[in-house]
Amino acid sequence: MKPDFRTFLTGRRLLVAGIAAAAVAAGTAGTALAAGHGDDDRPAKAPAVTAGQAMGAALKAVPGTVGEADLDDGAWEIDVLTGGGAWHEVTVDASSAKVTADRTGRGSDAAEAQGLKNSKVTAQQAAATALKTTAGAVTSVELEHEGAQPAWEVEIAGQDGAQHELLVDGAAGTVTKNETEHEDHGKKEDDGKHEDGKHDDHGGHGDQDDDD
Repeated sequence: MKPDFRTFLTGRRLLVAGIAAAAVAAGTAGTALAAGHGDDDRPAKAPAVTAGQAMGAALKAVPGTVGEADLDDGAWEIDVLTGGGAWHEVTVDASSAKVTADRTGRGSDAAEAQGLKNSKVTAQQAAATALKTTAGAVTSVELEHEGAQPAWEVEIAGQDGAQHELLVDGAAGTVTKNETEHEDHGKKEDDGKHEDGKHDDHGGHGDQDDDD
């Protein structure tokens, strides 16, 4: 009985097609993982409208003080505290700087409001200061350490391809902390700058022999 070469070739074609499909699927999954790296998805490139421009547009629509600015899905979400004590969430298009929404009714946050009053540095100034330390695009500005010693946490998508988190002192306007999250391992590295002058202990010396 002669072997059926047509059946053999058909099976081989199916095998090759299956391998190719698997490779395409793996490549697609890899791309998706790369795009969704980290705890929150940040834009791969700088938006047309910068954080400073977006905050300026929001304040033009709703005069007050910016408490937070965050880039999300092609739009800036800006929290503004008015002089009367009301909170507004203003949405600014990240491609045109056009205000597309103005929502009120956010619950009172006494600690954040007090922190804004105590801060000598605005959100816009904090973003500009952070960019002097780390080149890139600001994707988030948020008030931290609310109350007597406010500080601004600024997130930057760096030109080096890494995500940076900086802390800007609300009184002195200086960068007191700078952490970098690399895309390859999602690991953060600190440059060692802190308000207390100490370095973080990441436990990286646990294997060293201290018997000497």
